Amino acid sequence: MNFNKITELIKKKNIQLKEFIPKNTSLGVDGFRYSISHRTLKVTDLEKISKGLNVPISYWWDDDAEYDFEDPQRYYGRSANEIINELRDDKERLKQRVDELESRLGLKKDGTSGL
Repeated sequence: MNFNKITELIKKKNIQLKEFIPKNTSLGVDGFRYSISHRTLKVTDLEKISKGLNVPISYWWDDDAEYDFEDPQRYYGRSANEIINELRDDKERLKQRVDELESRLGLKKDGTSGL
């Protein structure tokens, strides 16, 4: 893994380390620097950093990769709108299922029994 790519990409994107790291990881800036210099960054923090920078986690190992940072959808699959629409559909299906179960149990919308 190329740990230097993390700080290089943060600089390239003109992101303030002191704001980005605490917001996107479980580390403070000093802890982040220690982790980078000692090569001990947790995978969960690396995942959060990758997500915050819109790069796949494989980016940190692939030295020859060229990524289009303006198009994260290319690496993560569906667009944000597709995901939002899917979640809305899921929400509607769940709401219908709750209504069905409440009706079957004789519950009113306020949670009281209709018996």
